[in-house]
Amino acid sequence: MQKALKETIKVLSLIMFSIISFPIFSEDSSMGELIHTFEHINRSDTQLNCSPDGTPTAPQPEGPEPQNIITKFKSLSHNNKNLDCQEKVIKGCAYHQCDAPTNMFTTYPKPLAILIPNHMTEVKSYNVHFHGFSYFNKPYDKSLDSMVNAFEFGTSTCKKTSELMIIPFSKNNKNTHHHTYLAGTMKFDGFMKEFQEAIGDQKMSPVHLSGHSGGGKVASKIVSYIEHDSNSTSATRRVKSVNVYDGLYGQSWGENYSSWFKKSKGVELNIFSIKNSPTHNHSHTLFHRYGNNAQTVTRTNPETSRPFTMKTNQWGENKIKLVQEKARGGDHHWEMNRDFWGFDF
Repeated sequence: MQKALKETIKVLSLIMFSIISFPIFSEDSSMGELIHTFEHINRSDTQLNCSPDGTPTAPQPEGPEPQNIITKFKSLSHNNKNLDCQEKVIKGCAYHQCDAPTNMFTTYPKPLAILIPNHMTEVKSYNVHFHGFSYFNKPYDKSLDSMVNAFEFGTSTCKKTSELMIIPFSKNNKNTHHHTYLAGTMKFDGFMKEFQEAIGDQKMSPVHLSGHSGGGKVASKIVSYIEHDSNSTSATRRVKSVNVYDGLYGQSWGENYSSWFKKSKGVELNIFSIKNSPTHNHSHTLFHRYGNNAQTVTRTNPETSRPFTMKTNQWGENKIKLVQEKARGGDHHWEMNRDFWGFDF
């Protein structure tokens, strides 16, 4: 009874509020006309706010809309005219690619590609990818743009609409610039601080790393510095996952990943390898340190219609996966990065 009475008072209060706010009735207006007009008001964009006791209150002004991340990058381009931001489309999805020129960032004074989802207003995570050796004789390693297009990196940008992707370009066949500027103690953390400051992001957002081929060594070195990093908010400590695409060519690379995996909580390590390739043994060795009770399934990649096997194991709070395809020759080593990029497990 009391609830019904409160609802009746609330409706009458709203009607009286509408009469006061919208004095459009004559003394001869009928109640039917009043209700009709009130329904029209209620269907409009005008929102009538009420306090907990049902008394109408004035609409509260909304705060300023968050600034679009792409707008922030375009404002950076005014300060550095060589920062080129263009909209791109992949498989019907639009996103932006901003190419940062040499010397735009002091901690990595080499070119970068930044992939930004359209309409992004907040960066909730970062994905930093390290490409493999560049020989400048393939369509995927002649430039940053050719690399982004060939490996279809935009697919994950479209899927993960709150994640910003960074691709540092190392224009040589040994990933020299990656190692020099990013793989030393605390160097990666310094780069991420400078990058986040440039776009006004002060949050300690998660970081995801990936490395293809020789880039797997770069990523392994970065995460290995967790042993020397006591700062819980550093970029190294914020690494929550690593994807290695046919990129375990040495025992020390696996040791680096193992060190990070053991000393972290709530992380994922995903290893992609080609059976009987140079990465096969090192990939198996690393996985089986933590995957003795692994579950194995055979699946088909919907992008390529090719089968693959996947082994998965939970190690404490951490997860580890080993994805393997049979060798098929040709550019399989390079295509694996493209075929499994943004793969939905």
